[in-house]
Amino acid sequence: MSKSNSHFSGMDLNKLISKRKRTFFIGITSIIALFSLIFYMYNHSPEVSTWEVLGVVVFFLLPLILIRNYSSAVTEAAYNIIADNSGWKIYYDDSKFNNINKVYQNLIKDFGLLANSGHVDFDNHLEGEIENYKFIMQDISWEEPRSSKHGKRDVSVAEYSLLMIDNTFNINCNILIKKNKMLKWGISKLKRIKIEDKEFEKYYDAYTDDPATALTVLNPEFIKNLLYYKQVRKNHVEILITPATIFVHQKSIESEKSFWNIFVNPMELCQKNIENINAKFNILSLISLLNNK
Repeated sequence: MSKSNSHFSGMDLNKLISKRKRTFFIGITSIIALFSLIFYMYNHSPEVSTWEVLGVVVFFLLPLILIRNYSSAVTEAAYNIIADNSGWKIYYDDSKFNNINKVYQNLIKDFGLLANSGHVDFDNHLEGEIENYKFIMQDISWEEPRSSKHGKRDVSVAEYSLLMIDNTFNINCNILIKKNKMLKWGISKLKRIKIEDKEFEKYYDAYTDDPATALTVLNPEFIKNLLYYKQVRKNHVEILITPATIFVHQKSIESEKSFWNIFVNPMELCQKNIENINAKFNILSLISLLNNK
């Protein structure tokens, strides 16, 4: 992995957002002009050539691509400002993400967390290092096909922020801590185990392929801290532990989409990003307990 250039400032972010605003206004004006042109052509010349159609499509897509690119640049700048202010190391290495995503798709299907024809859509990602953990954080949507009068179509059944951390705790089994009422699909290849804690059983189910090891991991201290995290953060988490990787799912927060707001104040955007990301990384204090199993 190569470290990115993280020397962004608030002024840089202001410039990027100003460019995004200009691109937005130019883009919307262009789209309106194109629709007007299409309306005019349809009324005065019903027979439209293929080249004219292709030209309209290209000029329609170009503003949307530019707006998307500037939004991504704003998000990257905000992440780097956060890193500078928090002592994080930020990395970018897109070349390996296809392999990571494929492994994750196979893993959740192997455990029966999605229907055989279901899949996961990946969105933004952030890769770096904090508190000696190498992490990857992504926004994901779990999709499943649903039947309707128009046929089958993919429907989002859950949206998560996914935190992936290398498992350095030498736990040679699979353990799933899952919200007991949130997701409706079955669990395969893992058996449910009973945890002697009424509060835990009220909110979570635990599954594993090695009950003896899992019960040493899910000890009273771990359970206590998991419930404390839920109480303080007001958010359930789902944790999937494999011998190689720990996956932490947290319900997406609507305000995380704020970078799409063209008119958001740059400092407000950064602050929301800091708050949301810090909330996700607070789970690291819980994960660190695995080292003391």
